[in-house]
Amino acid sequence: MTRRAIVIALLGVLGAHAQAAQPLAQTAPLQARAKSVELDQKTGATRYRGDVQIALGNLNVKADYLEVILREGQVSEVRAKGDPIVLRREADDVEPEIEVHAQRLEFSMATQQIELFEDISMRQGQDVLRAQTVRYHILTRRFEAKGGPGRNQRVLAVFHPREPLDIKP
Repeated sequence: MTRRAIVIALLGVLGAHAQAAQPLAQTAPLQARAKSVELDQKTGATRYRGDVQIALGNLNVKADYLEVILREGQVSEVRAKGDPIVLRREADDVEPEIEVHAQRLEFSMATQQIELFEDISMRQGQDVLRAQTVRYHILTRRFEAKGGPGRNQRVLAVFHPREPLDIKP
């Protein structure tokens, strides 16, 4: 169950539907690499440190630090830090490749939201988003992006039409 919840959370950041994540989470092997792994059964925390690489099907995550906290056998929180964290979902028959860069990621099962912080860059196909904070509400599928306090730290969003517009005079 840990693996499935992590995948659903990370795919939520990448804009995928949770239903699509479920078969992947149940069938694809999870491969985790890090310089060190610490499992604390008393607190339910597993910490991956140093050149962390997670691969699951077409989803790849790279970070300097990744922590997963379990409560009653279920994922409660996921935190990651990196310079940057890189989340990448390879293209498939339906969706283009998605890549996300950020300095920090936090996922909370209780609030059903994923937050990204600092120097965020998201790319899906040709579409691009840059911001300082991004919040994604999994249940409502609501997405918020904010710039920073400085004048030059505004949100940049570039969205390309999915299909050519058929406009007739």
